[in-house]
Amino acid sequence: MDAARLIASGAFRKDKKNSGHKDAKVLGVIVPEDLEDENEPEGIDKFELWEENEPTVNVFMFLLTQWHHAVKPNTGELIRTGMVYQAIPFAFKSLGIKKKHRPEITMGLRIMESSYLCASYKSPKAGAP
Repeated sequence: MDAARLIASGAFRKDKKNSGHKDAKVLGVIVPEDLEDENEPEGIDKFELWEENEPTVNVFMFLLTQWHHAVKPNTGELIRTGMVYQAIPFAFKSLGIKKKHRPEITMGLRIMESSYLCASYKSPKAGAP
């Protein structure tokens, strides 16, 4: 999904100068070189967000801070391994998502999660989770 790939690349940020990478480095978090690059990912300069997908993207954006992480043994690099699914009900309630729409949005979140992780770790240096 193009939205997840753009979000993973950082191209979705409004203020690219304050991307958080400097803060991460101060805390000792190793930021993969491909994520340090402020360029948009290859092949995506814009995308169309269909109206029926907007709630899924909104929930995904709401949950951007809710990820499981692991440390790669050889490098000490902190990598994302998947979303914290326990946070999804809170996001649904906070965003006013009706119960009848939640199963479909949850499936969309899983697709976005997979796309996000693939885009985040596309670099051979970063490695797959």
